[in-house]
Amino acid sequence: MRTISLLETLSKPERTRFGKYLKSPFFSNKPHLYDLFQELREAGPNTTITPAAHFARVFPGEPFDGHKWSKALSDLNACIKDFLVVSHLQANQDLYGQALVSACSERVNEPGMQRAVGAVLRQLPGHDAPEQMDTWHLRFWSRKRALTHPQTNRLKLGANTLDELEQDLDTYYQISKTQLMCNRISGIKVLNWQEKPDAPRQWLETVRAVATERPSPLLKVYCDLLALLLDAGVDLPAFFSTLQRHAPHLHPDELRDTIRIAFNECIHRQRKGDQTAFHWHLKIFRWSKEQGLWDTPKAEELYLNIGVMLAKANLHDEFSELLGAGSDCIPPGRRAEATTLLTAYRAFAHGNFAVAQILLQQVGARHPRYGLLRHSVAVRNAFMLFQQGGIGQDVVNQALNNFSDFLRYQKNLFSKNLCQSYKNLIGFIRLLVQIYPRRKATKASLHQTIRERPPAARDWVEAVMDKLPD
Repeated sequence: MRTISLLETLSKPERTRFGKYLKSPFFSNKPHLYDLFQELREAGPNTTITPAAHFARVFPGEPFDGHKWSKALSDLNACIKDFLVVSHLQANQDLYGQALVSACSERVNEPGMQRAVGAVLRQLPGHDAPEQMDTWHLRFWSRKRALTHPQTNRLKLGANTLDELEQDLDTYYQISKTQLMCNRISGIKVLNWQEKPDAPRQWLETVRAVATERPSPLLKVYCDLLALLLDAGVDLPAFFSTLQRHAPHLHPDELRDTIRIAFNECIHRQRKGDQTAFHWHLKIFRWSKEQGLWDTPKAEELYLNIGVMLAKANLHDEFSELLGAGSDCIPPGRRAEATTLLTAYRAFAHGNFAVAQILLQQVGARHPRYGLLRHSVAVRNAFMLFQQGGIGQDVVNQALNNFSDFLRYQKNLFSKNLCQSYKNLIGFIRLLVQIYPRRKATKASLHQTIRERPPAARDWVEAVMDKLPD
């Protein structure tokens, strides 16, 4: 039921507040909606009670009316969505300020409009506020609203006013474009995205010159990040220094985004054999965790990625530390599964394939991200066991088929490029299983296959190929 799934998005304190919201006649004048909310709340997500039974409790004494029941659910859905919007607006001062400016701009009270704009600007870059990319656009938008209000005295405006507006807009554009380039280059390196001729080096030279003049720490950080990705005069120590210097002026969400891209660059360099990259990967992770950036559910994927890197590097103490103190990044209901999955990966990475097989069978993999990692390890682990004679070809084929089914059912949750890279991995393992006993394929033909159809886990694929005879 859609209503119950919406209710499940609310935390326990939010459900309490939502009950008070429904009782307010300003937001809803239909008393039965509170009764309906309480009925569904008590029933829970796994209820087997029929709609007619629910209806009898919400509308006592009335015969079941399917239309009325559907209308009540629809009205409650609308209230839940409105509550989410109002709660988000109240919690986000930028959005609240934008809404207030927009509302005031429709009134004829120009002084009230200016006060609203002034309150917004004090919360934006230029007044020691944590910097986010979109706040530069909000700064431009708010000032433009104030300047175009019907009662604004345009005779007091000078050319410098337009210069300042243009600078705000340019800063927003420059940060946005640099961020997009960083994401694109990172995707090309780590996720096998197709390259596009967007001239990033020419853009870097342009934006570097601008960054020295703009009052934007965020632009300076993204400039150094782009230079790091392009290997254009900025290495990992230099980028980390820039990140630390400007971190106090950046919003936590922006810090997380830049650090994630830096982690991807570390992964790429590690795959290319740069042993120092792993040192900086760990150093940046520890520093960012000290800043409190990863103590949220958003860090779950990062936690898994770091666990994989620690497992591959055989850093036992650091791996154990992550599974212990670091597990606060994981929702309680998935901590045991995360620990088992990462322990299985560690066993696989260090050749304990039989142990990995047992552990992988204990992972339910209901969460899509966990499922992706589990299947990715399972097919590679099965091939290694097959190579050693521990299992038959039919077991490997079953693991490959299971992974194919998973990708087909979860294709809407992952990008097309990501799914294709794992399909290429499946195809490559199928090829290896078929040719391995007969040694008919050459290394040259296999390398050609990789170039034409880049697989996920390419470092593992190339390591397996290196062990094949010429």
